[in-house]
Order: sequence, then C-alpha cells, then structure tokens
Amino acid sequence: MPNNIQIKTILLITFILITPNTLMAQRTVTLDEVIAMAKANSPRLKSAAAAVERSRAARGEVWELGATTFDYSWGQLNSPIRNDRAFGVTQPLGSFITPFYQNSLAQHQINTGSHYFNMVEKEIVAEAKRAYAYYQYARHIKQMLSEQSSLAELLSHTGDLRHQQGDITLLEKTMTAAQAASMRNKVFQAEEEFKVAAARLQWVCFSDAPLVPADTLFVRFNVNAADSRLAPEYASYFNSMVSESEAMIKIERSRFFPELSAGYQRQNILPDRGLDSWTIGASVPLIFNAQRSRVLQARIDAEISRYDAQDNIRQLNNRIEELKAELRKHDESIRFFENSALPEANALIQAAQLQLQHSETNIAEFIQSMNAALEIKQAYIEIIFQYNIAALEYELYNN
Repeated sequence: MPNNIQIKTILLITFILITPNTLMAQRTVTLDEVIAMAKANSPRLKSAAAAVERSRAARGEVWELGATTFDYSWGQLNSPIRNDRAFGVTQPLGSFITPFYQNSLAQHQINTGSHYFNMVEKEIVAEAKRAYAYYQYARHIKQMLSEQSSLAELLSHTGDLRHQQGDITLLEKTMTAAQAASMRNKVFQAEEEFKVAAARLQWVCFSDAPLVPADTLFVRFNVNAADSRLAPEYASYFNSMVSESEAMIKIERSRFFPELSAGYQRQNILPDRGLDSWTIGASVPLIFNAQRSRVLQARIDAEISRYDAQDNIRQLNNRIEELKAELRKHDESIRFFENSALPEANALIQAAQLQLQHSETNIAEFIQSMNAALEIKQAYIEIIFQYNIAALEYELYNN
C-alpha cells in the first residue's frame, strides 16, 4: 500500500513538472493594467531611458584636456663643459571655444533622447492596446463560429434523420456533412488564432502567467478625429536631429581657432641652480583644407537631416489624413451593419432554423442562409477590429 502511494505521488509531481503552462493560474487584467505592465517591462523603453542617461553622462567629457607631458633632460644643454639638468611640464589646454559648442551638442542629444523616449512610450501603449484589441477580436470570432458550429451540427444530425426517412437525397445529406466539416475547420482555425492572440497579449506585457482581459466586450475605441495635428513627440524628435547636425557645424568651425597650451620648466645652468620659466603657446594649422572639408561635410549632413525631417513629418501628416479617411469609411460600414445587416442576419438565422425544424425549407437553402448570416457577422467583427487598429494608429501619430 505505501508503494502505491509513493507511485501516485511521483506521477503527480511528474505531471506538474511537464505541464506548467496548463497549471499556471491565469491573471485577469484591465486595459490600463496591460498598458502599465507593458511600459514597466519593455526593454525598448528601458533602453531609451538608458540612452538619455548616457547623453547626460557625455556632458562630462565636453572639456577634455590633452595629456600632460613631463620632460627631464640632463647633459651638455647649455655648454660643452657642464652637465646641466632641466625639468619641464607641458599641458595642452585646447580651444576655449569648442567646449561651449560641444556642450550645446550634448544638450541637443539629451533632448533628442528624451523625445525618442516619449515616442517609444507612445508606441508601446499602442502596441499594448493593439494586442488587447486583437485578443477581443479573436475571442469573439471563436465565440461566433462556435455558435454557428452548433447549427451546423444540428443541420448534420437533421440531415441524417431526414435521409433515413427518405425526405432528402444523398446529395443533400452529403451537403450537410460537408457544411458541418467546413464549420469544424473554421472553429479550429479560430481557436488557433485565439491562442496566438492570447500569447501575443502575454508577450506584450512580458508576463509569466497567461492574461485574460477583464472586459469581454468588443467595442470601438473612442477617438476624436476632428483636430488632427502631428504629435509633438515626433515633430520634436525630427527637429532635434536637425539641431544636432547644426551643432556639429559649429563644432567643426570652432576648430579653426588656435589651441592653447601652458608649460613650466625648471633647470640648472651651472653654477646657477633652480632657474624657473613659464611658457604659453598656441597651435594653429597652417593648412586648412582638411578642416574645410570637415565643415563642408557637416553642413551637407545638416542639410540631409533637414530634408529627412521634412520628409518624415510630411509622411506622418499624410498618414494621419489617410487614417481619418479610414476611420470615416469604417464608421460608415459599422453604422450599416448595426442598423441593417446584423438585424437581417439574425432574422435570417431564426427564420431558417424554424423552417428547418418544421421541414419547410430544403438543405441547400438553409446552408445558403446560414453562410450568408455567418459572413455578415464575421464581417462586422472584422470591421470593428479594423476600426480599432486605425484608431490606435491615429492616436499614436496624432496630438
């Protein structure tokens, strides 16, 4: 008896170890919780925040002195008959103008990183909402097909009975079986897509446990398409990139100015000892061709950056207008479905089901009615999903 208990315990532990996903408790979350989890766990957002801190840390290297040079000399420095000694220290100071422009560049880089962080945050919110909407879409498609599948099974069972009674032909019986098989395949495909949607929602939140939305309603997202302006996060980011390239022009121009250096020398010129001297120097390039080339390259880079910023802003503004048109189109389609198509589809299913139960319709007409109603309901769910995706993208780019 103890051996049986031990065997059952071992089998139970093995079952738990090999099926962790099925035994893991699901967590019910709201849309706000999904967004908060996605923002808190996103590596992209953490990387963007780290990039801002790196830009701030880069300000410490704005003023960088050159390496200090130490010289010690001895021997016949000043006379062939004396062994003199000399000790010197030289410190390059660099340019006093370039560090100010480098500090300006560092500030522009900090601003660019901050704008990029805000862009990434908006994209993560939109991605979380998209995964949430996709889960609701897949769930309702699966639920709708499951309900229609029950009608298909009823049709198949009714077809078998009526064929046995001789009321329908073998062809009609085969049509019912084919319809039921087709519906089972659609239900299977919908279940697999629902699994993908659930996995995507879990992945977006970087959660170890499966997530289940608390809200089971599949409704449209609220969006205000009246005022359309590009979100400041995008415009500020592109303009900040232009400011960076313009700051590089000023840095390259500042290198035309001389770089300073300071030095100290202590020497013995026998019989005199402890002689001190100070030196101040300036280094100026005699040929400016290379530096002119760098300034020209920086100017061209700034021009390219301006063109890119203008093009990106123009494309995003055009995309906002396209999304407004899509929202209007989808809104009109939704209104058509809700006011006309859906009530007709429900009435069509009820009438066809009653006629089938009372043998007042043939199999072909019932299958045709059921497929027509199914297409209407599925199209309605898909148009709601398309509207939500367009609304999310519009919210992403719009102010």
